[in-house]
Amino acid sequence: MILEKLGKFLDKYSLKAKVIFTGIFGISIIAVIIITIAIFNNNIRNQEAIQNYINESTAAIDKAISTQFYERYGDVQAFAVNSVLQTSRIADMTKIFNEYARMYGIYDVILFVDTKGNFVASNDKSPNGEKINTTKLAKQNYAKEDWFQNAFEEKYTTDKNNGFDGTYFEDAKIDPIVENAYGKQIFTTSFSTVVTNFEGKKIGVITNRANFSWVGDEIKNEYENARGQSSVRIDLLLLNKNGELLADFTKESFDKKVTLDPNYSSEKAKMLVESQTVKDALNSNSGSTTYYDKVSKRDSYIAFDHIKNKKFIPSINWTLIISIPEDDIFGANNRQTFYTVTIITSTWLISLIFALYLSLGLSKKFSEVARRLGITSESILKSSKELTKLFDKVAANAVKQSQSQEQTSAALTQILAMISRTVENVQSSKQTATSVSNEAQEGNIAMERMEKAVIKIEETNTSLEEIRKIINQINTKTSLINDIVSKTELLSLNASIEAARAGEYGKGFAVVAEEVGNLAKTSGNAATEIETLIASSASKVSSIIEETKLKVIEGIEASKLAVTIFKGISEKIEDIKQRVDSINEATNEQKIGVESTTDATNLLSQMTKENSDSAEKALTTAKTVEQDSNRIALSMNEIKYLVYGKKF
Repeated sequence: MILEKLGKFLDKYSLKAKVIFTGIFGISIIAVIIITIAIFNNNIRNQEAIQNYINESTAAIDKAISTQFYERYGDVQAFAVNSVLQTSRIADMTKIFNEYARMYGIYDVILFVDTKGNFVASNDKSPNGEKINTTKLAKQNYAKEDWFQNAFEEKYTTDKNNGFDGTYFEDAKIDPIVENAYGKQIFTTSFSTVVTNFEGKKIGVITNRANFSWVGDEIKNEYENARGQSSVRIDLLLLNKNGELLADFTKESFDKKVTLDPNYSSEKAKMLVESQTVKDALNSNSGSTTYYDKVSKRDSYIAFDHIKNKKFIPSINWTLIISIPEDDIFGANNRQTFYTVTIITSTWLISLIFALYLSLGLSKKFSEVARRLGITSESILKSSKELTKLFDKVAANAVKQSQSQEQTSAALTQILAMISRTVENVQSSKQTATSVSNEAQEGNIAMERMEKAVIKIEETNTSLEEIRKIINQINTKTSLINDIVSKTELLSLNASIEAARAGEYGKGFAVVAEEVGNLAKTSGNAATEIETLIASSASKVSSIIEETKLKVIEGIEASKLAVTIFKGISEKIEDIKQRVDSINEATNEQKIGVESTTDATNLLSQMTKENSDSAEKALTTAKTVEQDSNRIALSMNEIKYLVYGKKF
């Protein structure tokens, strides 16, 4: 509803006014969104910056103080087990205590008293090697001191979960023991424990009076580091669980070098300690807030956290306070946001100027376009009338062309039928030629088989030749046997003669010789018969071989002639088959060509019909174009109204 009313309201104004309004409105919305996002991101970056800065500072100080505390807590227990304390050698004890003071550099007084609280020994030199006054220390009884009573009764400051047990801790204060030894007030903490002999019997208490510089030096290092890395002004305070000031690291106290002076508090420290924000911080774990710094007259950010490292005992409850001026830590982010907003504002102004320029240009161009459209619409109207006349003629010609195409199509249909019959006859001839070709090939194969059979006969004749050769060899061997028989008969005769000469002694040999002769004759007769049979066989084999050769020669010549004839027939039939195939292919191609021509003629006929229909539609379209031209003219008047805001 609102948009509809806005549209009606803008209709009364020109296109230039509409473009200017739209540009200003759109650019302004975008600028507001970007500025809002920039401010929102700035707040997020500020929060991240302060949290990162404070977390890094508190974490570093927390770790440094806790590490020192853990070592101090264990030092006194290590001193208590020194074997020299089991003796009565006071000079050796004094020497050992002086060495401890020198080595650690923070123990102003190391005091050993007996079970009654009476002085036994202490160091007589400061960590710097200067003599200290031990006379007052030696005269005093310490039985009623808290550190003595708690250590002797083993009421230690403990945190057994983290391994703290065996030492009693006194919070930072002006220590009277150290004041008696040095003649001035010194801020210290004490670590005390009971001393036992080798049998476990208590023999006294040892206490280390540690200068509070073991804490102050750690805070000082982090304070100087924070100031040196950036232009941020940072104030650090350390409070005990009662809210009393232990360390004052403000600019004022740091410049005066009184950061650990218990008798001095800077104006900033006093204001923070007395503020409700800091008092509330003592009862909570950690937190942060903003406040107005009356000293520097600046809005500042304050964060507080307790020393809670595992190397520190939570019951001691020291609280670290950090104060930072907001413009110091947020300055870079705020400047960046300011620059961003400035750039966006400048961009917004430039965009407005550009929108104005653009609207003027668009208005001018729209006017020119409207003028050209008017001329074009008149031209279209004139052209549409001419198109109407032309399409009338096209429609008439399309009807005549359609009739001619129908006659051509009928003639091609008759030609196609004749070619189809020719194709059928060619196909039948092709089948017959194929059948004859197959039979000729089978006859050719049979002749090849006969030729191979004749060759086999020839090979058999060759085998008979081999047999004849073997018979001849046997005949030769038979002749050799006859020679042997003749020689054997001769030897038998000679043996008989020699046996006769031998007389009585040769009778047995004569019988053998006779038998040998008989065997030789028998062998000779058998050999003669074999020779006769072999000669007869050789004659018959030779006759068979000669006849076979003649038959084989005649069969080979006849088979070769038959093969040659069948091959010629097969080749001619194959040639006929190929010619029939060629005729078949040509006829098929001719049929395809005629079919294609018929299809093309049908397609042309269809296209002619479609052209006729299209001509009618085009005629209708031309009339529609004429109507559209009239509508364009009306639209031109509306565009002029849109551009100029008035009717024509």
